[in-house]
Amino acid sequence: LINHFLMVENQKYHTNKSIYSDTIDAFEGYCWPGNVRELENLLEKYNYEFSQYDKTHFDADGLFGYEWLPTYFEGRDDRAAYLIYAEESLAGFALINRIAECDRPLDWAVFVAYPFRRNGVGSAAMEQVFVRHSGRWQIKYHSKNLPSAAFWNGIARHYAAGSVETLCGAEDYADGTPATV
Repeated sequence: LINHFLMVENQKYHTNKSIYSDTIDAFEGYCWPGNVRELENLLEKYNYEFSQYDKTHFDADGLFGYEWLPTYFEGRDDRAAYLIYAEESLAGFALINRIAECDRPLDWAVFVAYPFRRNGVGSAAMEQVFVRHSGRWQIKYHSKNLPSAAFWNGIARHYAAGSVETLCGAEDYADGTPATV
């Protein structure tokens, strides 16, 4: 499976990347509670939905892709990937990484499918993520995505141990909109 995804990524991004044997050992030793293909499929849905805000185009194969996905399975301390389940059904995902932008963990992407929105699934998932990754957080969102802005501001106010501040991100989105952090 590792070699398959590496081959797909190399073809898609015209690269010639390889994986060290100790990285493969880390993959084999990691108890990933899900299927990487499920995560990849959900990322496509997330990127499609998000493209209405950042105007990103899919590639010639009709896919958006996420070139950094393999880094979530390299045994790195600065990244984590979770599938979200509700009512025994796959409901979404969370990708967590650390971005030097504010030297805080950044919740890069959280996606909850439509049937599971507005009933506490996203909030419950983030509560578990915050328990596993405690500390100061930076949550980035596109200001044109009003439902996302409302969700993240509500999450921040509910779970913050102290004050919450809104900042402008260090990097704009593909459509030129400044990121809200």
